[in-house]
Amino acid sequence: MAEIIYILYIGYLLLTISLILFSRKTPILRFSWMVFVLFVPVVGLILYLIIGSETVLSYRKDRIQKKHGDALKALEAMASSKDSGGDSLLKNYCGSKATADNEVVVFTDGTSKYQSLFNDLRQASDSIHVQYFSINRGEVGQELISILANKAQAGIEVKLLYDSIGCFFNFVQPLLKKLKQAGGQVAAIKPHALDVNNRNHRKIVVIDGEIGYTGGMNIGDGYRDGIGNKSWRDTHLRVTGGAVHQLQRVFLTDWLVSAKDSCLRNELPHYFPENISKGNMNVQIVANGLRGKYDSNDIINFSYFHLISRARERVWIQTPYFAPTDIILETLRGLARAGIDVRIMTSSSFVFGGLFHSSITNYFLRYLVNSGVKVYKHKGILHAKTMVVDDNTACIGSVNLNSRSLIKDDEIYAYFDDRGFVSKCQTIFEKDINHCVELDYEKFRRQSITSRALESAASLFSSLC
Repeated sequence: MAEIIYILYIGYLLLTISLILFSRKTPILRFSWMVFVLFVPVVGLILYLIIGSETVLSYRKDRIQKKHGDALKALEAMASSKDSGGDSLLKNYCGSKATADNEVVVFTDGTSKYQSLFNDLRQASDSIHVQYFSINRGEVGQELISILANKAQAGIEVKLLYDSIGCFFNFVQPLLKKLKQAGGQVAAIKPHALDVNNRNHRKIVVIDGEIGYTGGMNIGDGYRDGIGNKSWRDTHLRVTGGAVHQLQRVFLTDWLVSAKDSCLRNELPHYFPENISKGNMNVQIVANGLRGKYDSNDIINFSYFHLISRARERVWIQTPYFAPTDIILETLRGLARAGIDVRIMTSSSFVFGGLFHSSITNYFLRYLVNSGVKVYKHKGILHAKTMVVDDNTACIGSVNLNSRSLIKDDEIYAYFDDRGFVSKCQTIFEKDINHCVELDYEKFRRQSITSRALESAASLFSSLC
């Protein structure tokens, strides 16, 4: 019996080591996982398959490509636009088409965003495509579903995507059932157990193929009213023009790979009408996980590094969670050392897991403060995901500056090189500083060993949250 167990254990070791050894992870990550699965048999392998392995994800991507390859290519062709400049790396590596005919409205509070969104939804005449990481069942969620249900009953095509983990504790199923009964189509994104560590964090709404919304806000009362005595500070966009076609492509791609009955209309151009916008703003939509030609796990991480690294005057970042990848962390440190104005604005309060998220954030901030990076903590709940680089670059979207957003989750952001718009983003950032407390650097450096130990321990889980 002992010999059989020994042989099985050797087989287990060979299997797990081969799985990890030939993965594309960094050497230190591969070594860490091998040690873990050796000392924690079976459970270690299960955790690796769920959290650490790309094997299942790659297998599923291949199946999706075989099943929907033609439709994905057609969507890419439909969303293609005339070359209007833009950033060449975002275009060539990320597949982000530049469009120059856009109008953009920026929302910095939930009240104005929801008012504008719900008004546009009520005016829809052909199709409504909605995608959110999290939908809560409060007043805002009920109003959204009520509008969508009324539109579906009126014969408007309504498709709604929600992330199965993002909505897991929201008890939103009764609302979704109401929409289905009205004729709306509803699908959960990545409901499989082995997908639990690869989420879809995007927020997209496309109305009649002509109006688009994207940014940091989900659907919930907290985004409008705040939580407790804490105000909620977020950033969202309303876009009209050619960039809406890119938002449409991202949504329809996610719909194809998520919905069980994911057929689209035979005439795809119907989803991409000629835009009537008379705007003149350049916009590029950057998204990862599109399952096509530009499918790459490092699109968000690498494009952010590309934009940050070319800074000559300033890098101003707003992010609720700060746990960046090594390449971005070192770049920020190097820029600050070179005299670049590097500022990070983060949240002092979190909806849940406050001590945990604060500890992780402090661990990474501690690495930067001696380099001259300025850190501001918002007095309320900061959920905005924005970045300004010099006078010619701004990014607004769903991307937190943590490793989950940068390399794990499906994310989206809008890139702007319009100096007038970038100046507006700078003004918003400077206004937000008035509602922040700058980090007390001397006190921060003198924190107790207990606090530092907690930060170090929490940082080990930074890739999971």
